[in-house]
Amino acid sequence: MGGHEVRYLLDTGMWLMSALRAQVLPTDIRKIIGDPEETLGLSIFSLWEAAKKHQQGKLALPMDLPAWLKAALPSQSSFCPSARRSSWNPHDCRSSRSTTQRINSSWRPPASTNSRS
Repeated sequence: MGGHEVRYLLDTGMWLMSALRAQVLPTDIRKIIGDPEETLGLSIFSLWEAAKKHQQGKLALPMDLPAWLKAALPSQSSFCPSARRSSWNPHDCRSSRSTTQRINSSWRPPASTNSRS
């Protein structure tokens, strides 16, 4: 999955929402997630969190867990092995930039989201 530069890291909540209820996400976030040119970072811990929520009955899925995980992963995603909330390093996501942005519920687009410098 993905080997290009990661500009955005999806937190677990944003990833789950994009997979289950994308229509409620802000337009800016839907555009980024839907852009096949963007390589999105996703922590491997997000998959674990989704599995645990499902196991505990807190996450209803439209199919069995393995099939859903496969379907829910954006095709342009790159796994970030240590993207924990407090110790995240953008270089773990094959990113050469320190400007990788974590997309979570408080994320706001930068002044210019169209430039790919």
